Amino acid sequence: MAPPPLTNFIQTNLQHKQAATATLRRMLEVNNETVALIQEPWIRKGRICGLNNIGGKLLLDTTVINPRTCIYLPKQINAVLMNEFCSRDLTTVRLQSNCASSPEIIIASAYLPGDADIPTVELANLIRHCENKKLELIVSADANAHHRLWGSESSNRRGKTDSPLCRGCLSAEETVAHVILECEGVNTQRAQILKTTRSLREACGDTRRILRFWAELGWLDP
Repeated sequence: MAPPPLTNFIQTNLQHKQAATATLRRMLEVNNETVALIQEPWIRKGRICGLNNIGGKLLLDTTVINPRTCIYLPKQINAVLMNEFCSRDLTTVRLQSNCASSPEIIIASAYLPGDADIPTVELANLIRHCENKKLELIVSADANAHHRLWGSESSNRRGKTDSPLCRGCLSAEETVAHVILECEGVNTQRAQILKTTRSLREACGDTRRILRFWAELGWLDP
């Protein structure tokens, strides 16, 4: 059967925490039409804990120890684990439909290690397969992208972009004037460091303060 029209999809990294797993479990018990694409589940003795006996099904590569990905599906969704595209860091499921007008959908939960090239070989193979077969693909991933703007202690290359859009709001071109005077995504840093700056000239008149502002955003990192 096809996924119900109101099926919800969520992505979560549980960071191997029992408390986070308990919170997710309660949510899935209440919202029984939710598909959860999970990274870094709570592990004990090499196996995922806390997500069984909810009423749905937990799919993952059962041949590995300490899996870092899995997918939880409501029991009413007909799905098949695609073993050829599953590993410790990738779980791939085909959602099947009995309706000819509804395409099959591939969903994947991926964990991208911080010390690996991206996309990983296994994820690239999955994408290539779906492109060749013209299959719909949804990928939910923890890409280990770090940036001070969203609370990381430091920024890394994965947390940066070549897009001209502002990294703070993704809604306007990233110009100096926009970031200092307008971007709502950096309101907290602006209020703490630049205070009530009303013009670009006023802000740039205090070099130490403006450098501290950019450093706090993490945008001075090479």
